[in-house]
Amino acid sequence: MRVKILGVLLLVMFLSCYVAPPVETKRPPEETKPAVATTPAVQAQAVSPAGVPKVCETGAELIVGTDAQELYPKVNPVDTNLLVYISCGGGELSSYDVWTYRIPEKSSVRITTDGNSNELFPSWTKDGKSIIFDSDRIPGAGRTLWQTELPGGTKPIRLLLSESQVAMYGSISQSPMGAKEIVFESPSFDRIKSILALPPNSCDDKNFPRYGADFKSKIWTMNPNGTGLRCLLDGRDPAWSPLGDKIAYSSNLNGNWDIWVMESKGGNQIQLTSSPFDELEPCWSPDGKMIAFASNQSGNWDIWVISVDGGPKMQLTSSVVDEGGPCWSANGYIYYHSLCRGNWDIWRIPAPPLQAPSLLAKLEKKLSKEARIEVLNGTRIKGLAAKVAQKLSDMGYNVVRIGNARTRKQTTTKIYYSLEYKDIARELSEILPREQYIFPRGFKSPGTDITIIVGRNMR
Repeated sequence: MRVKILGVLLLVMFLSCYVAPPVETKRPPEETKPAVATTPAVQAQAVSPAGVPKVCETGAELIVGTDAQELYPKVNPVDTNLLVYISCGGGELSSYDVWTYRIPEKSSVRITTDGNSNELFPSWTKDGKSIIFDSDRIPGAGRTLWQTELPGGTKPIRLLLSESQVAMYGSISQSPMGAKEIVFESPSFDRIKSILALPPNSCDDKNFPRYGADFKSKIWTMNPNGTGLRCLLDGRDPAWSPLGDKIAYSSNLNGNWDIWVMESKGGNQIQLTSSPFDELEPCWSPDGKMIAFASNQSGNWDIWVISVDGGPKMQLTSSVVDEGGPCWSANGYIYYHSLCRGNWDIWRIPAPPLQAPSLLAKLEKKLSKEARIEVLNGTRIKGLAAKVAQKLSDMGYNVVRIGNARTRKQTTTKIYYSLEYKDIARELSEILPREQYIFPRGFKSPGTDITIIVGRNMR
């Protein structure tokens, strides 16, 4: 499901693997705090802005609801009280922009302010400090991925540069152990085809696009700096698993859209749903055991859930209006957008109980208790190893030894790991400041699993 975009969007793209260096925009966005109408209690009936009664989902809670359209919520991975979403309409706003919303304060901040473009499908970086979105803000450059830092969303950075590439629905892997790869989809057509112009104000168009058989889209991954571009397979709506080892996606390989799961490099594709209806927009549960998605099986779009191991689907919402864009939060809710009140609003509903302790919690336990780390000073700077060791101990890592390296002329920090602790060594290289290097450990160090030889770059 997609939100239609203002004007005529030509998807006449043949996918290209050319990636140029990132560039920055010059105009910083503004921050505004519009009045946001929210309902603190559960509602069974609500009234749309036009005054037409609508039946809303029993047990659901309205989070963001104004006279504008609010869609595609994503919960911050660090702060579950902070959402990012897109909004269009409400006064002078005639294009989609990225907004954030803080639930306890009931306050919104407009992150992007380019009135001539549509910013869509936002997601968070795994540290919760930046937002990735796709935009057509540069005329003639197609729709591509951008990243902006909070607070304020200043100086968005363009991640993918190619005039023949359309990049949408991007997200960075949230894995605490793996790489920070971005997965995204790139739609194209086998032949030249124009999509008819939308109404003068695209904010008023509330229909989900229904892609036909001639629609083609591929799923790609790349590094955050735009390098390492790799095409995986045909599909759309890619979503990283909590561990970053799998990607859920939608595919119409069998004639209609179904939910599939594959390995992060594109292999071992497994089909989860197989109904004659459409299933789109998969979202993982925090424990990696279930996937929420949108389906039109009931005659309109609702939120459903299925186990990654297969089995029957469970319908989570059943109102008579469309709902979509599910996001499963670690605080026990599934957020989504709904036409319940006549406009697209952001709602949440209690999620099904998780089937097992969070995989992320298991990883944190492994990081803090299983990996025995020694920190050695590879310089003549007094106390440098102790400083690094204290930082890691404060974060829960198991530092068992501090000392001096045989060579005391290291300019950069090097991390040596036993083979089974490679992923943890990578995590340490991301945590420590400046650039680090990791190597398999070719020397013995009884009682330890990882050796960090601190260099001058840690000064």
